[in-house]
Amino acid sequence: MTATDQGPETTEKATTFSVAGFTEEIERSTAAMAEQGRDIAGVNGEVDKRSLLRMLREEKAPLYPMLALFLLSLSDLLHGQAFGVYQPDIARTFGLGPQFFTTVSLITQVVALVVPLTVARYVQNRPARAMVMLVSAGLWCVLTGYTAVIPGSLMLTGVILLDSATTSANHTVSGSLMVDLYPPRARVRVLSVLSMGAIAAGLVAPGIVFLLSGPLALTWRGAFLVLAALALVCFLLSLGLRDPGYGTRDTELIRAAVRENAGAVDDTRAVEPPGLTVFEALRRILAIRSMRLLFTSGMVGAIATPISTYLVFYYTDRFGLDAAQRALLQGSTSVVGLLSFVLLAPVGDRLYQRDPKLIFYASGAVSLLGIVLSAAQVFASTVSLMVALSLAGTALGGLSGPAMAVGTMSLVPANLRAHVGAVTALFSLGGVAIGTVLIGGLAGGVGIPLAVAIGSVPSVIGVLLTMRAGRHVRADLDSMIEAVIEEETVQRIHSGGGRLPTLACRGLDYSYGPTQVLFGVDFAVDEGEMVALLGVNGAGKSTLLRAISGLGLPDRGSVRFQGHDITYIDAERRTELGITQIPGGKAVFGDLTVADNLRCFGYTAGRSRRNREAAIDQVFAGFPQLAELRNQKAGTLSGGQQQMLGMGKALILRPKLLLIDELSLGLAPVVVGELLDMVRAINAAGTAVVLVEQSVNVALNLAEHAYFMEKGQIRFDGSSRDLLAKTDLLRAVFLSGASAGDVPGVDTEERS
Repeated sequence: MTATDQGPETTEKATTFSVAGFTEEIERSTAAMAEQGRDIAGVNGEVDKRSLLRMLREEKAPLYPMLALFLLSLSDLLHGQAFGVYQPDIARTFGLGPQFFTTVSLITQVVALVVPLTVARYVQNRPARAMVMLVSAGLWCVLTGYTAVIPGSLMLTGVILLDSATTSANHTVSGSLMVDLYPPRARVRVLSVLSMGAIAAGLVAPGIVFLLSGPLALTWRGAFLVLAALALVCFLLSLGLRDPGYGTRDTELIRAAVRENAGAVDDTRAVEPPGLTVFEALRRILAIRSMRLLFTSGMVGAIATPISTYLVFYYTDRFGLDAAQRALLQGSTSVVGLLSFVLLAPVGDRLYQRDPKLIFYASGAVSLLGIVLSAAQVFASTVSLMVALSLAGTALGGLSGPAMAVGTMSLVPANLRAHVGAVTALFSLGGVAIGTVLIGGLAGGVGIPLAVAIGSVPSVIGVLLTMRAGRHVRADLDSMIEAVIEEETVQRIHSGGGRLPTLACRGLDYSYGPTQVLFGVDFAVDEGEMVALLGVNGAGKSTLLRAISGLGLPDRGSVRFQGHDITYIDAERRTELGITQIPGGKAVFGDLTVADNLRCFGYTAGRSRRNREAAIDQVFAGFPQLAELRNQKAGTLSGGQQQMLGMGKALILRPKLLLIDELSLGLAPVVVGELLDMVRAINAAGTAVVLVEQSVNVALNLAEHAYFMEKGQIRFDGSSRDLLAKTDLLRAVFLSGASAGDVPGVDTEERS
């Protein structure tokens, strides 16, 4: 890229930058802080060999949250375990059959789809994850106690659904809360402790229920009263749990390092970004390549989940294991899982610190072996061999869960970490639904052993996808660190009195499927500026406009509007922020009349009827031809008239940034002149304009600042006069033999 020789302006404030200098400052800050950012994130290649307890003590990280989360897991499981044991007794009390519980189970699946996204959206911009968990725990106490006195099946349905909702809410936020409570170099071990706590709770809860239903011989109502009291104790002991805020152990430390490096002390957010909607947040997460692979891996791997149900029947039919023996096997599997976490978690932390991809490769390789051993148990000839294979398979899969959780949550913005849990749940539920049908059909057709063996294949595919994701993790993690540094640098520039461009695109990569079109594009527009964007057919001009207007998402890089990061904001919301695009030849609704087209634009602007009609009259005053055709369908207009109507969109919306793609393509000179007069008037009113134009003379006579694109990269950034002087560049790119005074250009929109 050939940039102008502008740098930071020499003023009394060192933080005041020209438009070109703004991008240069972002690049400088990112380059200077990238290595320190990796160090803070715990991925600088140096292995921290401190024990977990020593690290937590020296990093001033409390142990209490681990205890609190164990108690909350236990409180959650008490109701579920008791309900599973006493379900036949409850059914007899209310005269219910299996169909009732099957139907309610299907409804709970819907709840499990809706609640995680709702909760993730609620906590996205507020540190309320601990509150969500405590509220859920309080509801578990109420639900467990109410179950003891429940009057009928209708209220029973409500209890089951509320229990599912609160459990889903808890699972959505617990992982991200633990990630923010503890330093990055301990996170695999910390999340392993969380998983161990859940397993331990899964062992304790059945024991309590067994004690109540067996030796104490309580009725189901009496048992639920006792369990409600135990849940209340767990709840009260967990009330000290607090949310530390998002990114306190990584993102906020990187921000502080950026400020310290620049000699700044003020951490006030001068430019508050617009919050993301649920779907924008999901799109932000799914835009990360490794995350897409990991979510897909989770869904494919979840197809094998129903295998555990069929194994219970296999143990009974093949080896004649009774309930006590099956329970003992299940308990032994849990104990082995606990031990594997203890042994493998420190290894996971060290692999992650050395290189994040290693943890994906290592856990994937170990998991593959575990899957093979687990599947082989159905072909064992003796009980002892079957048990050995089952336990070995469980042990070898111990590292996978916490390792994947750390990897995924490190790749997304801190305030979207709860969304990772929600999306994971959605993908997993999809996989379980597929597996229920697939493995159920296989078990009925070829028998349980072959069904288990065949059903394990998706698990293998899922692990291979996980290992493939490891190839992209480092680049995605670096992108995340760079984004934090960029955001803090923007805040620092603005707080210091610096001038932010109206539009600033940095390092944009953009692809259509496997074909990359933009390569590291830097592009900026100042307030009220008119910019010409030139280049040959296929250079990437229209693609750049798509990324700016929100019609497409870049693979990498950022788009900022008035300092706000809008890279993943929907096109509709960008219109509300003040960005409007007039696409060449596609700026009107063909089936609507001219007047109705303009009314649509007025509705978009949210204007009153009176103001909307006044704005329409203003358009008709500027384009008298349109006034005569106000009741004619827009699709029947000439090309020039349609462009006039498209320009009317800009007059009504009054954007802060107007993007015009191929304004004069195929139009008569007289019509082009009228359109250009309107562009000048819009720009004179304070709207910044980006003009993609086929005629070099028209574009450069209209705009003082020009960018030149070739093969998806910016080859020139400077004044129009300087570009006109580069006759060698213009001749090489446009028609040979053209002069600087008359350089024709031919360009069409490279891709819609």
